[in-house]
Amino acid sequence: MKRIATTFTLLLLAQLTWAQTRVDVSAVNYSEDPSGVISFDLAFECTRGDTAFIAFGDIVFTADWTQFTNPTLNVTWLGAGQSRSGNANLNPGFIRFGSQQNGGKVVYSLDPKFIDSMWQFNDNVLALPNGQQTSLVHIEVTNYTGILDPAFDWVITGQDNENTSNVHYFTNKQPKFVTEPAVLRFTDFPTLGSPRLDITVFLEGAYDVNTGEMRTDLNSQGLLPLKNPYEAGPWNYSGGDSVAAIPNADVVDWVLVEIRETNNATNANATSVIGTRAGFLLKNGHVVDLDGSSYLEFDNVTFDDTKNQYVVVHHRNHLAMMCSDGLMYNDSLPPIPRWECDMTSGLSTIFGGSNGAKVKNGFSMLIAGDGDHDGDIFNSDSDVAWFGDIGANGYYDADFDLDGNVFNSDREVIWYTNKGKSNAVPQ
Repeated sequence: MKRIATTFTLLLLAQLTWAQTRVDVSAVNYSEDPSGVISFDLAFECTRGDTAFIAFGDIVFTADWTQFTNPTLNVTWLGAGQSRSGNANLNPGFIRFGSQQNGGKVVYSLDPKFIDSMWQFNDNVLALPNGQQTSLVHIEVTNYTGILDPAFDWVITGQDNENTSNVHYFTNKQPKFVTEPAVLRFTDFPTLGSPRLDITVFLEGAYDVNTGEMRTDLNSQGLLPLKNPYEAGPWNYSGGDSVAAIPNADVVDWVLVEIRETNNATNANATSVIGTRAGFLLKNGHVVDLDGSSYLEFDNVTFDDTKNQYVVVHHRNHLAMMCSDGLMYNDSLPPIPRWECDMTSGLSTIFGGSNGAKVKNGFSMLIAGDGDHDGDIFNSDSDVAWFGDIGANGYYDADFDLDGNVFNSDREVIWYTNKGKSNAVPQ
């Protein structure tokens, strides 16, 4: 799934220190059910300042409605929210397809009330304590065909809302409007289907300790193949990823990325793979899609939100490496939802610790020297792979430092240093 976009125009009530208050609005527990129901919970959290209070407001979002057949909308109050006086029996409001400027959009209105007395303020206005996320309502959209991505998105301007009032605050002493707008932040709906991955990883062979980045010798010499090199064993990747030209001068080499889904990292073996893609590794460590810049996207892959997802990165002459923690969802700037894992930030982030990664300049990275792709750095990588190609210039697996040449330095500096190392990724 791509992402979900929505417009919020909320009437907020808060301390006079309005400039110190921010309310985050997010969609949690997102689900695309095979029965044809898209569902999610709307959650609110005051993340800056004191308690914030919500009186009423509209929430607007869009979708690719061609992926639905006569959809219906339902909203259910979850009962977690309370008013200033502790009243939890609040009206869930109502949801409908918009009209006029909101044609083709879904509009959810929190319980609309005009607050004209302290009594109404205390009992009917939702209180959001600072730092406490509150799931308010559960929203369902029915008759999803499940054929293509519904591509939900927040409408990020407030100009087309049914309710065109700006976001304002009350004081918490008396129901008096102040004229300054609230500071709101709207997160993206979690991407469960066709996820984008934001992966950062270094290759030991190409890493330059002086620059803190990887060298691009293979690219600058025109040695990188236009088709990924992982179709043969042991990878046997059948995705066929290829390009007409290397899309970015910062490309270091091709890598192969797997997503493994299971309950814990120890069980993330080869049988748990749910998606595989070849992509480009840039010199700053970012793995990108075939356009050379965007996040690596896995079409037709859907995450099970009851399990964790782990990333394994393969390279043709380095040992594979796996993140020790499940992928984390991120919707911060730039505003593109993605699942991320930084595999350069130390041994604690790598499965197997020091057995699973090399550390240079404080950065963890894939271990170089596996020229025969068997998951071990043993004599065969020197005696067969390196010795067979010594003196050659080109795209060779025995070129452990990725400079385009198979020289003594590949054996003496790289292979010899790592001799005896083995793949720590669960098999």
